[in-house]
Formats: sequence, structure tokens, C-alpha cells
Amino acid sequence: GCVGGFSRVSVLRDNQRLWKALGRAAAEIAEAMSRQEVAICVHSFSKVESQLGNSQLWQVLGEAVMVHKKHLGPRDVAACARGFSKVSLMQEKRKVWEALGKASVFMIPEMVPQDIASCVRGFSTVGSLLGVEKLWSTLAKAVSKVAGQGTPQDVTDCIVGFSRVEAIQGATALWAELTRAWTFSAAQMTPFQVAGCVRGFSGAKVCSSDRELWELLSKTTVPLLGQMTPQDLADCVVGFSKSELLFNDSTLWEGLSMAVLSCLGQCSPGQVTSFAEGFSRADLGIADLRFWEALSRSVTLGVSKMSAEEIAHCVDSFSRVSAFHSKDELWEDMEKAVVSVLGEMTPQQLTRTVQGFARARFFPVDQILWENLARAAVRLAPQMAPGDLRGCAEGFSVVDYLRSDRALRKALGLPE
Repeated sequence: GCVGGFSRVSVLRDNQRLWKALGRAAAEIAEAMSRQEVAICVHSFSKVESQLGNSQLWQVLGEAVMVHKKHLGPRDVAACARGFSKVSLMQEKRKVWEALGKASVFMIPEMVPQDIASCVRGFSTVGSLLGVEKLWSTLAKAVSKVAGQGTPQDVTDCIVGFSRVEAIQGATALWAELTRAWTFSAAQMTPFQVAGCVRGFSGAKVCSSDRELWELLSKTTVPLLGQMTPQDLADCVVGFSKSELLFNDSTLWEGLSMAVLSCLGQCSPGQVTSFAEGFSRADLGIADLRFWEALSRSVTLGVSKMSAEEIAHCVDSFSRVSAFHSKDELWEDMEKAVVSVLGEMTPQQLTRTVQGFARARFFPVDQILWENLARAAVRLAPQMAPGDLRGCAEGFSVVDYLRSDRALRKALGLPE
């Protein structure tokens, strides 16, 4: 009761002493909790940032869910799906997710809109569930209930969740229903919800050519830009950049660039990467050099904290802005960062990095960068898709590196 109540009071969520005590107490008595009490704890603790890394707490809550798995009710399943999805420690708990997925299939027809939306949003974050056809087809059939009776948050959760499920991205009837629901809810949505919908609709293949939808998304977003958080802006920049229909919408892109500039000092490396990735796709963003200069300063300050994926995106994005090809300081910083994370890169990230440095014509005299990239390509070549092999070969050929490295040529499948 205390966990559920205190979690609803936003000013108390940062009280680490309180939540440390509650977390310890809950971990000690989780085995004795009823199914409803376990669900309340999962849902409530997931709202408290300081508890998301409490491995002992989440371990015992996961075990408690498994004890009750045959007796969970619709509200319990939805609360656990929503709660566990926010906890990175739970992503690999496959048995827990399978139990929740199986239970939900039979309960979805009984669920209220909020519970359906929680299941869509929660289950969509779990890789092992994305291919479970029965689960997603059942959730898709229940969308009409959300569209007709759901709140703006329920509609947002469904748009965001279904956009992550590849098998659903082309479901015309489903997305038509969600589009209608969004149209009716748009005026009541918060900036956070609007940003989520922009990102969600950008992932739905059947929505990419719906000009009326994207124009309405733009008109709804622009007045809210000043109220958006850095993450909301990152979602909007990436989302709108995936729709070529709006590349000429100067009001939207100028508004986005001004909003981004005003918050760059508060942005995480991941958000800066999203801005670079999104604006590099839009001609207007590339033309505004003052914006890119400010963005490059943020990259230089944060590149040492970036992940392999974020660095690969930055290399690719800045390489598309020709005015930055001569900015040695930026490229030298990215060179150091790339060399430090090469061991963590996937084949696709490596290909993007090779092509980016080649496009920027960045060829340091000492060749250390290209030697390291070549060794990484030889190591990852067996895992590469044909497109990545071709992309790597194109990148290395620009730097004329292929001629002197027989091992690289052989790994990329080129004639010796």
C-alpha cells in the first residue's frame, strides 16, 4: 500500500532514503505477497529511477510473478508488462515474459483500454516476444476498444508499441484505426504524447505516404516545441526525418532547430546523436551551418561517453554535411572514440562508420584509423549481410586501402 501510494506522488520519487527502505522491505516479503500486491509493486517500483537497478528487488519480484503465473488477472498482467518493460535487468528474464505473454492472450478480450495499451507498450520492448504471432494478432484485434474508449495516453502507447513490431507495421486496417484515434485525441495530447506518436507513426510503413496525417502531426507539434523535453525533441527530429513529405516544411524544421539549440546544454549523448541523425536526412538542417556548428561542439564534449551505435550514427550524419569535412578537430575526436569501441560494433555499425569516414575524406597520415577499421572488417565479415559487405568495400575503395590489404579483400569477397 505504501509503495503504491508514494509512487503516485512525484515529489517523493526522488527520495532515495524512502525508496531504499521500501525496496529492502518489499524484497524481504515478496514471497508472501498476493498476486495483486506483486503487480502493484512491479508497476510502482518501475516509476522510481533509483530502484530500476536494484537487482535483488527485481529478482524476487520476477520469481513472485512466476509463483502466481496461473492465477494472474488482466490488471495484474498489464501492470507487470508495463512495469518490467522499464527495467533493463528484466529484459533477459525470458520465462517471466513468456508466462506474461501466454496469460495475456486469454485475458485480452476482458481487458479495459488502459490494460490493452500497457500490454502493447510493455511487450513491444521484449525481443523474444516480437515474433509471437498469436500475441500480436490478439492485441491487434483489441485495438478498436482502445480507439473508441481509450485516453490519449492509451492511444499513444498503442502507436508506439505496435510500431516496434515488424509483423504489424504493414497492417493497413490497424493503422487506419490508430490514425483515426490519434486525430480525435491530438488536441488533448501532452507534448510527451505527441512526440511519442511522431516517433511511432514514423515506424509504420503504411503511414509513410499519408500526407494528411503528417501535415496534422506537424501542425500539432510546432506550438508545443517550447514545452518539450530534450527526449521529446529527439523523438520528433528522428520521426519527422523519416517522412520525406515534410522536408519542405520550413516552419517545422526551423522550429525544431531553434528548440534543439535552446536545450543542447542539457542533452545526453544519445539525444545529440538523434539530432544529428535526423537533421542529416533533412535538406533544411544541412543548410543551417550555425546549427551544425553548435551540434558539433556538443558531440566533441560528449563523444567519449557515447556507445558504439551512437558514434557510428554521428560519423555517418556529420559526413553528410560537406562543410564539416574540413573540421579536423571534430573528426579527430570521433576517430579516437571509434577506435575505442570497435570491439563493440555490429557489422552494420562498422559499415556505417567506414562509409562515413570515407565520405568525409578523413585520411589521417598515420593510417591507424584505417588499419583498425580493416581489422574489424576482417573479423566481422563472416557475420555481414551482402549490403554491409558491399558498403564496406565501397568505403575502403575510396581510401585506396583495398589494394594493399589482401586479407581485407578476401574477407569482403573481392578478387585477390
